[in-house]
Amino acid sequence: MKFNELKEMVQKNKETGENFTLEVKRYLPFVMKTMFINDMVVSCIYENEKNMKVIDFSQKKLCFDIYILRDYAGIEFDQDEVIEQYDYLKQNGIINYVYDIIDNKNDLDELTIMVNDTLQQEIQTNNSFEGVLSKGIQDLISKIPESGKIDKWMKSTVKAIKDFDPSKHEKLNELLNYAKSEGTKVE
Repeated sequence: MKFNELKEMVQKNKETGENFTLEVKRYLPFVMKTMFINDMVVSCIYENEKNMKVIDFSQKKLCFDIYILRDYAGIEFDQDEVIEQYDYLKQNGIINYVYDIIDNKNDLDELTIMVNDTLQQEIQTNNSFEGVLSKGIQDLISKIPESGKIDKWMKSTVKAIKDFDPSKHEKLNELLNYAKSEGTKVE
């Protein structure tokens, strides 16, 4: 059901007191849960100014509710007006109504746990030493020029290596400090 159709039903209910029915799934199939989770990862995780992955918690709440409405109640939102439409549904009790109708709380609990675990895993993987190193290597590989520009690239790479300061990289700095504390000679 398109958002505008639902809005008309809500307005009619306010004006006439006429009840409306919103069909809500009791269970979301596993494949749909997987797509829900993937949408949450794409929508809620961003890279901050330190190139670290972080979760936008307000976006997480908004998206979780929007995707619940989309996947359990079949509500289609206008992408240009999602926030305004969300606010309208929140103010008119529709979001709580949908959560109340989903009588399979175990399904919602399971979905919530899966979303939280996946978001946390994504953050930990991307912000680990290995993840940061992998991003750096991928960056370096993407900068390898065509065969005619190799000399210029080699000179700039040597300069970048000479200018490299490990103290500016938090995870690398932690690793070096740990190695020093264990008695490993680090130069």
